[in-house]
Amino acid sequence: MGSIEASWALTGEFQPLAVVTVLRLCSGPTPEQLRQALDTLQPSQQMLNVSISQRGGRYQFQPDPQRRPIPLSVQPWSGDDGWQAAAETGLNTLIDHTVAPLIRCTYLYQPGIDAPADLILVQHHATLDAASSMALNHQLLCLCGGLEDELDLTPRELEPPLDERIPPEFSGSRRPGRLFSYFRRQMADEIRYRRRLGGRRQPPIYPTSRNQVFTRSMSLEHTAALTRGCRRRRLTINSALTAAMLLTLRRHLYQDQPLPMRAINFADLRPYLRPPLTADILGCYISMLRYTVDLAPTTDLWETAELVQEAAGAAIKDGDKFTAAEMSQNLMKLVTRYQPFRLGAVALSFPGPLELRPSYGPIQLRGIHAFISNNRLGPEYAAFAKILFGRLSWDFIIMDTDMDAPLAEIVADETNQILERAAAQYA
Repeated sequence: MGSIEASWALTGEFQPLAVVTVLRLCSGPTPEQLRQALDTLQPSQQMLNVSISQRGGRYQFQPDPQRRPIPLSVQPWSGDDGWQAAAETGLNTLIDHTVAPLIRCTYLYQPGIDAPADLILVQHHATLDAASSMALNHQLLCLCGGLEDELDLTPRELEPPLDERIPPEFSGSRRPGRLFSYFRRQMADEIRYRRRLGGRRQPPIYPTSRNQVFTRSMSLEHTAALTRGCRRRRLTINSALTAAMLLTLRRHLYQDQPLPMRAINFADLRPYLRPPLTADILGCYISMLRYTVDLAPTTDLWETAELVQEAAGAAIKDGDKFTAAEMSQNLMKLVTRYQPFRLGAVALSFPGPLELRPSYGPIQLRGIHAFISNNRLGPEYAAFAKILFGRLSWDFIIMDTDMDAPLAEIVADETNQILERAAAQYA
């Protein structure tokens, strides 16, 4: 198990940590078809048949000789919002990582043609990232829809961890110098951040906290206009989305003060590894990039997005995306043991357009939501954003100790509205 996976295992012992995916379906598979699909999929991925153990203070994946099936709970579909309770339960419930498999499934089912259904998958974050989660969803839907012939279900063994796939120019004899340089720059950034912050508000740490979820979406027209605006300004959509989150949070929790704010983005490292890894291989091959953005009272979305892009670019220079992944376990050990600060103000995971289909045989995919458990040491405002069938949508996670539900609804609305107003310039 590599450093990034071990950091998730460590975090999952501190507080619940799961990736929760919700597939909104129409004409969903019968419970029997879903059970068969899960049983067919599980042997093709060794990662769906492991627990996590410790030896000599090191975490490792342990294949399960009993090959326990993926747990499946079937419940009646009870309304369009019924999935939210199941998702929040998954986010706030500890996964016993000593027992395989590290995945469970809840199916909110209603029989009948054109009847809605919701499929909720809860998985330990050490076993997958955004890319492999979406690939797994595609494979499962293919199997449920009778499209097994399109898949390569050859059994896969566990792949080497990220640490063993770092390109040669960033590993070997160069590694100690690279780690020292990264640590030095991180310490310098921490010192500058605290000086600029002064006596202003810092994200508080509460004794307990619970994840609550909220979703928002943009129209096809606004999504297309936002994409055009980012392209013309030579900005990434990720930068614009992060900027909107920062501006909204500053307004509602920091009274629009001029201050430095910490942001977190997650980089997909699969294309940069040696050899590169495709998304259909389960595992966690990401890097958490943390950086600081100085916000002035009059900074608008596009100006903030430029600041975000500049700061994020500086955070990943000279192979820092690999170093951040290698250092992640040490960071989480420090933070969970001493709890000196929260990791940031906002965090965003944005994989871009999802390669999922509107239909899989008779099954129609109405939408998808994805959430990653936050905790009291995580950011105040976290989100998974994606583009599906041409529309941008948000899956927000807000801790109930940071914002009550009415304020969280306002924050979610305003984040979307900031982007829509900016996009209107390019409609």
